[in-house]
Amino acid sequence: METLSRPASRKNLSPQSLNFLSAVILGTLRHPTGKLIRRLPPVFPKSLTKQFFNALNAQFTTDATSTKTTAGGVQNQVASTLNFRSDTAAGETTAGLLLGSGQTAPIVTDHKLETPVTANLTHGAQTVLNESFGVNGWRITLTRSFTNTSANPISINEIAWYVNDGGSLYCYDRSLYVVSIAAGKVLTLSYRFSSGA
Repeated sequence: METLSRPASRKNLSPQSLNFLSAVILGTLRHPTGKLIRRLPPVFPKSLTKQFFNALNAQFTTDATSTKTTAGGVQNQVASTLNFRSDTAAGETTAGLLLGSGQTAPIVTDHKLETPVTANLTHGAQTVLNESFGVNGWRITLTRSFTNTSANPISINEIAWYVNDGGSLYCYDRSLYVVSIAAGKVLTLSYRFSSGA
């Protein structure tokens, strides 16, 4: 029987040996003028969903993959340049990074937010930044801002990454993320995939 050794700690690895893929969710709360109020602690996504892996399968092969949509129906997802499209327009409340108030722990078979929150929130355009960093690193970051337009705080307990492939919506991640957006304040979320250092 093969024995797996415990991975070395990250701090003892050279930049060249850090080429593993990681994902992290970053957040900030700001005043509408842009003044930073607070940086939120980084959170590692809790459940890249089955839909995410089905989309990868569709991209890696020529096989149609039966995938559950956010509406609960099933579509045959095929290789397409739209399978990971994430440049969502301002005001779009059904795709991109989205917020919710559900509190149930995520599982890999989740296919949507438990309780979407869209009321009294202005959804900014979602940007995609593809860049090098450090000595030998590369990352792609999805970023979107949400402005509380009400006179009361909005409580958020979950976030998700939805993709619109041109016909169907798929949820590729649902993670618990607890934050309160004060009246008039702006929550900016970044969902980052990176490799290297």
